[in-house]
Amino acid sequence: MKAKFRGARRGFTTSAILFPAPSLKARGMSLARSQKGLSLIEVLIAVAILGVVAVVFLSSLATSSKAIIIADERTNAESLTRSELEYVKSQPFSEASWSYIVSTTGYSTDSNYPSWWDATDPDFHKLHVEYSGYSANATAEGYDANGDSHDDSGIWQITVQVYHSENPNPDDRVLTTTTYKVFL
Repeated sequence: MKAKFRGARRGFTTSAILFPAPSLKARGMSLARSQKGLSLIEVLIAVAILGVVAVVFLSSLATSSKAIIIADERTNAESLTRSELEYVKSQPFSEASWSYIVSTTGYSTDSNYPSWWDATDPDFHKLHVEYSGYSANATAEGYDANGDSHDDSGIWQITVQVYHSENPNPDDRVLTTTTYKVFL
């Protein structure tokens, strides 16, 4: 295709050859090579990395939640143990070995109670409602301090076991604490 142009001077003509515009296909290919877009593989890799990060984050949340539950359980057990030990230490001396189990619903009826225990009152010694779901087993027996196979007069070993259930089960034991009481 030729086009004629008139020049500045009269009488002279200039001709130029015009080329057609490149086809859309050719233009599209040249644009695709120069564009900075994301391919499907790049998007899939980004989604996979994001998924791995999300799984790690959620598993750490689950682990920390479980750690909080365990810490709370042990804190309650320690508080209950201290409470029972102080309760027993504040009571008068009982000549024979004894034991009892208490919970928020009451106490066991098949225990060898200490002399200061009032077994006629069903509400004599219940755990406070804050210890709901726990029980404590307190035992006292003579202690042989010098190893001569005879209990020493006036020294008692007091053990409190705390369970995370209303009825003590060895599988539910949370804490066992032993202390001594001396009667003079």
